Amino acid sequence: MDKVAVTQAVLDDLRAKGIDVQPVSRTGQVIAGIATDLISAEAAERVEMVVCGYPPAAFPDEDLLTWCHDCACAIVHRPHAPRAPVKVCWRCAMRRLQRLPTKDPEAL
Repeated sequence: MDKVAVTQAVLDDLRAKGIDVQPVSRTGQVIAGIATDLISAEAAERVEMVVCGYPPAAFPDEDLLTWCHDCACAIVHRPHAPRAPVKVCWRCAMRRLQRLPTKDPEAL
């Protein structure tokens, strides 16, 4: 895992929720300060993990409730999320990212 990637469906959801999405190239954008690459739904099935949100008190009917692969806490994801990759919460995603080898210790 060396990039944060999103599908067009994710971008559409974020924009609909008023989250700042700034295009920086044809296939790249910055979402809330995080550089991301746009990938196809087919390519999304091959990513290492899907980072999911925590369920609010009330979440849209179309959202799916599931459990974090790593810590088993409750998480929600959109129905268009890739099916094959593991789904993890934000805390576990950060733990996985911190375990990555890096040449620059300040990079994470």
